[in-house]
Amino acid sequence: LGVKYFLDFNKMLRCKPENYLLFTNSIRGDIEALISGSRQRFGLNLPNRSRPLLTHTFDATQLGQDRFSQMHQTEMWEQMARYFGLKEQIAKEPLHLPEILRNECKIGLVPGSSNSSGKRWSPANWVSLIKELSSLNGSFNFHLYGTEQDKGITNDIFTSLCAVNVFDHAGKTDLSELAEELASCGLIIGNDTGSMHLANMLSTPVVVLFGPTNSSRTKPFFNSNKVLIESPESHDINSLEPEVVLRRIISIL
Repeated sequence: LGVKYFLDFNKMLRCKPENYLLFTNSIRGDIEALISGSRQRFGLNLPNRSRPLLTHTFDATQLGQDRFSQMHQTEMWEQMARYFGLKEQIAKEPLHLPEILRNECKIGLVPGSSNSSGKRWSPANWVSLIKELSSLNGSFNFHLYGTEQDKGITNDIFTSLCAVNVFDHAGKTDLSELAEELASCGLIIGNDTGSMHLANMLSTPVVVLFGPTNSSRTKPFFNSNKVLIESPESHDINSLEPEVVLRRIISIL
């Protein structure tokens, strides 16, 4: 990111915030908070990570190493917010979109991941899984979701199958449309990425594949049906065989 990005960011600000609470842990977010003109900038201070551009920080190391390493990211943010004055309890019950009907035969797939290629199960594995699920139930239809940047991955899967029951939505939905799509699915299967958390928040059952990320810290947070599948070889998500994933999916179906 260059100077132009931050100049454009500053132009987009319609007002100068008095306080700035950062859930991100990046230098970009800290610079944005600084140039916003906010006099109080709150954030999380992780081990070996200094954040000199913030005015107030919560030191996560005071939680203790064992607790810190296994604590869900949302719970850590809750601890930070309590340190800065939060008094309400964090809600874990999912939301429901009453106008959206769930289709049990509609299977959503999230094969991309915007922030790390190591979190992506290979297109070949997704193709194998879809074929196995199709043979299990001919009524299943499969919907691929992702951002504009995920279109290469979803297109590989879509063209490899050439099936009438596979639909590619990558790059075609805004956030509201994506939420409605995920809420209408009977099941969502995907990598550890944002759409899986959105589906979980909307009470759609999810199956999440983990490779390099720590499932204790980044698993779906809300009290809704979920299955977590971790790779047998640390950090290598493609050590997960489609047959293993299929067996776990059957358990939630």
